[in-house]
Amino acid sequence: VETEQIFRENTTEAPFFKYLNEGMTSVRQPALSLPAKTGIKTLFPIWGIIWLITAISLAAAVLIRHVRCLKRYRMSLPVNPGEMDGCEEWLGRHGLVRTLQIRVSDQVETPLTYGLFRPVILLPANLCLSGTDLASVLEHEWAHIKNRDILTKYLLYLTVCIYWFHPLVWLLASYLNRYIELACDEAVLENKGLH
Repeated sequence: VETEQIFRENTTEAPFFKYLNEGMTSVRQPALSLPAKTGIKTLFPIWGIIWLITAISLAAAVLIRHVRCLKRYRMSLPVNPGEMDGCEEWLGRHGLVRTLQIRVSDQVETPLTYGLFRPVILLPANLCLSGTDLASVLEHEWAHIKNRDILTKYLLYLTVCIYWFHPLVWLLASYLNRYIELACDEAVLENKGLH
């Protein structure tokens, strides 16, 4: 302990160490100061905020649209047995573990499917099809349910919300939607033996 104290006293009193200690405390700033660094690190918080605001806005827009559509879809009515010939027979042949409903609405213009756990095939009220044409439409929508395309679309919307800044993600979303529809059409043709 004594040797450490002697070393400290000798090093602080030696002329060389005094010069260093004085020099370190009296360092002068240059007359011209350099500008602050403006690089990617300073811009990152700005881009991060822009990304976050846009991602949240896109997610909110998708969610609001989805909720509004679900409200409209829930106003639909079950298909009357005499209204569209063949619906009950088709439904009997296409049983799922999950319950499947066929409903009619004047709020939609084209047939569609909604519901992940309780799927519903929603037909327009003014749809005037019967027999094989109606069966083809129902088969197409059933292919969406069987493939769980709604889950794929939810994941696609999530991807677009996260990677909104990348143009290839938007292109992928467009192509994937088209591919989903074509895959369902192909499944209908295979079931009919035309493919």
